[in-house]
Amino acid sequence: MGKRGEAIDLQIARPTLWSPDNPFLYDLVVTLKDSEGRSVDRVKTYFGMRKNSLEKDDRGLLRLFLNNKPLFQMGILDQGWWSDGFYTAATDDALRY
Repeated sequence: MGKRGEAIDLQIARPTLWSPDNPFLYDLVVTLKDSEGRSVDRVKTYFGMRKNSLEKDDRGLLRLFLNNKPLFQMGILDQGWWSDGFYTAATDDALRY
């Protein structure tokens, strides 16, 4: 229960953490009540609990961590931007240039 303008802390004793291997989501319903306790609005949503951080691995290299464990992140190579071809050169001549 909360009052207008005050934060509400949600206590979860043993949270199930979200990860790519376990994409667990909590359901949440928030109900707004008037001064007499009648419901005047209601929102249904969901959320995942996770911790993202940058930490050093066992070799001392800065890595992305998820829930205090290293997470391998595979992304595109930084090859630059080609205005007429997006991530690749539009022509072989442009690539040679």
